[in-house]
Amino acid sequence: MAAFSILRGHAWPGNLREIKNVLACALAFVDPDATLLDKRHLRLLSPANDATSWIEDLPLADQPLARIERAATRQTLSLAKGNKMAAAGSPPSTRR
Repeated sequence: MAAFSILRGHAWPGNLREIKNVLACALAFVDPDATLLDKRHLRLLSPANDATSWIEDLPLADQPLARIERAATRQTLSLAKGNKMAAAGSPPSTRR
């Protein structure tokens, strides 16, 4: 119930895309046998003037590196709308 309250109380400056990414991140790091999301699984964007880096608080220590990489890759591809070149950070091709 606490996770739901946090989700409802967030301003969602990124709108639907931010909600999708927060939930994808939460599901990527939640225990496989969990039936409910807990507030510790939620990583919401902090205000721009917040000096605390939210990425430092992610629960990554007990996760296998391959799982972290898969989650990061899925999220990056989602943000790039499936465009692998954009997700890789490659500049657009100038060939015609």
